[in-house]
Amino acid sequence: APTYVPAFDVTGQWASVTQPWWALYVTQYAQRLMLTGGWLTFDGEGRSIWLYFYEAGGWTAPGTYTAQLFRNMGPPFATAPGADAPSPRASIAGSVVFTFQDRETADVTFILEGTRISHRIRRVVYPP
Repeated sequence: APTYVPAFDVTGQWASVTQPWWALYVTQYAQRLMLTGGWLTFDGEGRSIWLYFYEAGGWTAPGTYTAQLFRNMGPPFATAPGADAPSPRASIAGSVVFTFQDRETADVTFILEGTRISHRIRRVVYPP
């Protein structure tokens, strides 16, 4: 299979065009060949969940990155040390596909536990 190398770095915070409170962070590594990132969102029952992607992905076409999506589960942060709580664990929750049109605009589609969700996203640029 061919190896695709993006023409530009996509590292940064990206936010939904239609839902600006929905955002994620992307970091590009290893000479632009690997992306990692994550975001906090809510599941169908309104519980907060942390979703992330790393390592298990790759550039499948110029400007398109596909990866497995992971979800961490575990005890609440405020759980007392030594409490009888389950250990944190990661599980595959679905997949994510980024299609970068340019340095500032992309589409992200993820499938989370069987539900397909898409957003047009733009890079968040902070003033100097």
